[in-house]
Amino acid sequence: MSHFHLQVAHQSLIVTLTEHFHLSDVKNLQEKVLQTVLETAKYKLVFDCAPLTILDQQTFEGLLSIVRALKIMSTKVVICGLSPSITAYLAEQTNPSSYCFKLNLQIALEFLEAQIDH
Repeated sequence: MSHFHLQVAHQSLIVTLTEHFHLSDVKNLQEKVLQTVLETAKYKLVFDCAPLTILDQQTFEGLLSIVRALKIMSTKVVICGLSPSITAYLAEQTNPSSYCFKLNLQIALEFLEAQIDH
């Protein structure tokens, strides 16, 4: 059972991570997301982390490796919905300026809609 959902909306691919998303889901997520981007030609993507209550460093690093792969494919990626406690923890563990974070899904989609398509 996968702990994420993919949907296309607002000309973007939205990937919602469920509260049970864990490191063991990262490889499956990477395969599904990269394949879906290739099949749908959607080069704007949001990782919606709002349902997550826990996100450990290894799982977050796995998510960032997917973000890096998507950037190689010229995909614009936004991570949104991180709780304040997860945000505070991750700010100490990684370089947040290397990635695009937004407060919630609506703001992330508005940001991506304003981006120029390639």
